Amino acid sequence: MRHEPFHNLVILNVLRATVFNGPTSMAAKYSEHFVSVLDNHEDEAELLSGLVAFVTMTVSVHYTIMILTNSIAGLLHFGRLAQQIRTTQS
Repeated sequence: MRHEPFHNLVILNVLRATVFNGPTSMAAKYSEHFVSVLDNHEDEAELLSGLVAFVTMTVSVHYTIMILTNSIAGLLHFGRLAQQIRTTQS
């Protein structure tokens, strides 16, 4: 997985939902750009490396925001809980 981050299920699902989502998808519309860079595999379509990088970055940023949001919510909840404890002890 570390050497093939594009095999991550979240990244694959985002690619399927955004790039390969039917006959009017970006992949269908721009199919001439999805070509193999290998001489002996001309008939095999490849993802553009920039597209994979963009989706990977987007998933990473989204995940980071979720973690930070949950951490902040947890800290706020802990702060309110601590204040309630101090109030009841007074």
